[in-house]
Amino acid sequence: MNIFMRSLHFLFGILCLVLSGCYKTTPAPDPKIEETIIQSTIVDEPEALPEEPEEPEFLKFYDDLYSDDEVVLRIFFAFDSTRLSDKDKGDLDCVLETLHQDKNKKVLVFGHSDWFGTPRYNETLSLRRAEAIRNYFQEKGLDSQRIEIFSLGSRYAMQRVSKSGGSKDRRCDLVLR
Repeated sequence: MNIFMRSLHFLFGILCLVLSGCYKTTPAPDPKIEETIIQSTIVDEPEALPEEPEEPEFLKFYDDLYSDDEVVLRIFFAFDSTRLSDKDKGDLDCVLETLHQDKNKKVLVFGHSDWFGTPRYNETLSLRRAEAIRNYFQEKGLDSQRIEIFSLGSRYAMQRVSKSGGSKDRRCDLVLR
């Protein structure tokens, strides 16, 4: 039994090395491939990704739901996250104070996502982001009748940007009406 356990332990260790990539062999160089690489020349340089577009001078309208000039607060989220930071909660408290002062105002929360993932997933993620803000407001005593949430998914996301470039799309826009 003792020898069996040692053998099993040894095999498990080898398996871990192989799966972790520590135990890889380098293939021998193929002279035919190396000659081809040396003889080939680059005809065209690869296209660079386009730079992020500048903010337009005109106001952007989102399907007649709201415009940029109506946004009182933007809450940004980490990639694939719905978590509100302490800073976000402090910013939301300022909006909440305005809502408590003017009982006739409602808050509209528009959830957005970047373009990574399927459209269905992005719709769900942007809805969950808007729900996180709605839940925070409700925990702070705001009547649910005064909160409307919308899921816009990746409809307005900037395309062909890196994950860090898409951080502007991972947000909720708050509008008071």
